[in-house]
Amino acid sequence: MTEYINELDKQLFLWFNGLHNDFSDQFFYFITQSKTWVPLYLIIALVMFWKFGWKRGLLMLAAIGAAVGLADFITSGIFKPWIQRPRPSHALDLEGLVHLVNNYKGGQFGFMSSHASNTMALASALYLFWRKTFSWIWVIFPWAILVAYSRIAVGVHYPGDIVAGMTVGALCGINMYLVSKIIEQKFLSKGHIHP
Repeated sequence: MTEYINELDKQLFLWFNGLHNDFSDQFFYFITQSKTWVPLYLIIALVMFWKFGWKRGLLMLAAIGAAVGLADFITSGIFKPWIQRPRPSHALDLEGLVHLVNNYKGGQFGFMSSHASNTMALASALYLFWRKTFSWIWVIFPWAILVAYSRIAVGVHYPGDIVAGMTVGALCGINMYLVSKIIEQKFLSKGHIHP
């Protein structure tokens, strides 16, 4: 069963990774770079303080930071060194079949995708915090999926790496949101800060 799933994962990867052209290569390479999204993160932080005040904004940022940090630790600190599944860009049986962009290969191991987990942790927590204030905040999920998919497009993750990473990220985002609600009710509600 495990062999069947691994083979299916490889075949799905090769199909998705094979859907490329010059424009999509550079587009997904831009999308997959963490520094690309620094302005977005700064805007999110500014909106937190502007819309929710400094105490609640700080709590939201701390919860999101904790969710992303936890997701990154679980994927990169635990699963990658434990499972030690080579990325497709490092897999000997896929040599010559993987389409790489700008010769970017990533680290040796790929399960689970920390890009996928980190973006989904941020998206999940942010959605839960903002859903009652901004009706459009659901767009954060297509963004997270786009960033996660970029890892397949540039040749460094299997779909299974992405799905597993996004699952971990969602769980981290939800749990850190719930923890922040407990903290808010116990410590910040006295200052008349409403959820």
